[in-house]
Amino acid sequence: MSVSYALLPNTINLPSKVSYQYALHYFFTHAALDLSNNMPDSFWDIVVLQACRRNVVVQQAVIAVGQLHLQHSLDDKSRPTTILSYHKAIILLRKYPSHNSDPSSIIKLICCILNFTCERLLGNEDASHLFRGLAILRAETRRERATSHLDTIRRMLSMLHLEHSIKTWFRNRAAASAGHELGDGGMISIPALKPDFYTLEDAREQLAAIGFRGLRYLEEQWYYRERSMVTIPPHLQQQRL
Repeated sequence: MSVSYALLPNTINLPSKVSYQYALHYFFTHAALDLSNNMPDSFWDIVVLQACRRNVVVQQAVIAVGQLHLQHSLDDKSRPTTILSYHKAIILLRKYPSHNSDPSSIIKLICCILNFTCERLLGNEDASHLFRGLAILRAETRRERATSHLDTIRRMLSMLHLEHSIKTWFRNRAAASAGHELGDGGMISIPALKPDFYTLEDAREQLAAIGFRGLRYLEEQWYYRERSMVTIPPHLQQQRL
């Protein structure tokens, strides 16, 4: 059975309708699978798909990711039309709150992740979209809203934050402030370690929990990397993840 991914009515007048339609189809048949490391992922398979079918802001971001991923996989340079698609996605997201009486935080969170993915595909180090998503997530957590898909989005942001933090830490490891991205301002709650797990989603959550603890451990130990054991405080010598 074939599945079609139709453009929403608001996008019918887009300049390159055929290429946009192909980018949308390519995203869900190829790009999403690659972004999820060829494993089932409820964020890409369910959350993004459902939002894309009903929200033009998400759909434009999906189109941008699809186009950029295709060019990245072909080792092609970014074309002006592709960059234009990404810029249009950012503009639509900025206008989204003012054009909706009750803007959805879920839509904004999904777009933050999609736009951060665009930056990574472009080879940029800009993590502003990621940290904006983390700020929105913290606000939603404080409100204790039982929003659909929020747990899935939290896991995705946690993994992206971990990957970015590890990359940043190793890039800045020679600096005294290595790992500053993990300060309280950008930190999300670390899941508790569990003795076992039963689903792939649980396994990913535990991987993030272990990863963040490992990175914290590296930060605290870095200062003593070239010193004698006798100079290391006892509590650091006995520290465990």
